[in-house]
Amino acid sequence: MVTNVGNILDGPHSARLIAIKQTARKLDDVSLRLATGLNVNSAIDDPQNYFAALSLKNRASDLARLLDGIGQSIRTVELADKGVAAGIKILDQAESYLTDIEKKYLAGEITTELIPDPSPPDNETYITFSGSGDLIPYDAAQDAPASGTITVTGDNEVRFSGNYWRRTALNYNVTADTVLIFEFQSTLMPEIAAIGFDNNTNFGNDNDRFFLYGSQTTGITFSAPTPTYQYNGSGDWMEIEIPIGTFFTGNFSHLTFVHDDDV
Repeated sequence: MVTNVGNILDGPHSARLIAIKQTARKLDDVSLRLATGLNVNSAIDDPQNYFAALSLKNRASDLARLLDGIGQSIRTVELADKGVAAGIKILDQAESYLTDIEKKYLAGEITTELIPDPSPPDNETYITFSGSGDLIPYDAAQDAPASGTITVTGDNEVRFSGNYWRRTALNYNVTADTVLIFEFQSTLMPEIAAIGFDNNTNFGNDNDRFFLYGSQTTGITFSAPTPTYQYNGSGDWMEIEIPIGTFFTGNFSHLTFVHDDDV
């Protein structure tokens, strides 16, 4: 029994067999290189070149991904640029249209007329006065001495000069959303200037009023601290806005005015 081929081959034949094996191995290597396109396919072939090539291959993959991201960003910028260009075109058209309208207006081809709405919105109530007779006594004891004058102008302006506590019929339901807006002016400082709501002539049984101006901050109670809606004392008109509904609600028969100056 033959256990070793070399035992039956002489020297030349053995050398020829070894050469054939080496040639087959080289053919296998060449076929692998042709199939993969790589000169080094494993660390066994050439460790240094293999790992250097692997690092460069990974780096190339990273750069390819970055390049894809740059391409997408460029596409986004291009789309944005087209959007801006379209917006500029619309603005140019609008400018041309407005210029045409302006030319027609200056030439008298277009006229405008503003018509005021005499009625307040549904959610607003205007308080108007026909004369000083609308302001009836509020508290007789405090209304003395009732010296001075009360005047009502055509601009719906109520002016007190002297010591007067007055009220006017209102019959209004104050809700949580009610806001009282008015303008206030004073050229001299009274003892107490206040505005409020009441259903009778007794100011001491409630505090449904607000301090506006004066040198006296005691003797009468208010719904808010006295500085909250206080006049600035400039002598000029000042708009005051009071969210009545945040302090009290309910139906009230009169709007009250306190102009206390009995000294």
